Amino acid sequence: MLHSLLVILLLLVPRGARPAPSDPVQVVEVDLVYARATLLRGRGGAVLVDTGLPGAGARILGVAHRAGIEPEDIELIVLTHVHVDHAGGAAELAQRTGARVAVQAAGQGLLAAGLGAPVVPHTPLGEVIAWVGDDHRVPAYDAEIVVEDRLDLTPWGIDGFVLAAPGHTACSQAVVVPGQLAVVGDLIVGPSKSPQIPNLRELPDQVISSIQAVLAYHPQQLYLGHVAPVPEERAVALVDAR
Repeated sequence: MLHSLLVILLLLVPRGARPAPSDPVQVVEVDLVYARATLLRGRGGAVLVDTGLPGAGARILGVAHRAGIEPEDIELIVLTHVHVDHAGGAAELAQRTGARVAVQAAGQGLLAAGLGAPVVPHTPLGEVIAWVGDDHRVPAYDAEIVVEDRLDLTPWGIDGFVLAAPGHTACSQAVVVPGQLAVVGDLIVGPSKSPQIPNLRELPDQVISSIQAVLAYHPQQLYLGHVAPVPEERAVALVDAR
């Protein structure tokens, strides 16, 4: 209900009404071959968005180190959704960094029980993805922060927030820094030159409204869960074509 009301309010704002500039956020992308993780560094420490498959911790921390970010600098881990390729490393990385983990309320019980969110294919490619990744369990972890629709990130030095973005899964969420960027997980999928809505959709009727809710904050770049980021205009074109 809160998500629906937020979308309605945002659609009343003219598309050209851009937010006031936020403090710059450094973005460090981590290519995990199958998926991607994203490190955001603001005024203080760093926020890690997604953790890849189980065992991805060494790769993520290695890239972070080369960017000048040490494990103790990572104070928050945000999971865009509870699928194993995005949340599989959460337990390991929380232990290695001391960071707290933030998950949408709809995913809290799934993560704590070591279960992935439902995988609901809507395309032939989605059927293949669901078959290839037939074991959707994740290492169990009891997240310290349960997000009820929205989480302010200013305590972690970032002038942005975590926003509920259901569609791909019921527990999907995005990290938004108004006027700069958004990290959207699998709310949008590749190829990056021609982005598409996800092949897996637990709540198909909410995908477009969730993308619109993110775009209302005019992120210049949208960072995806598996491929290179897409600029705002391509994401807008995707919505306009639906």
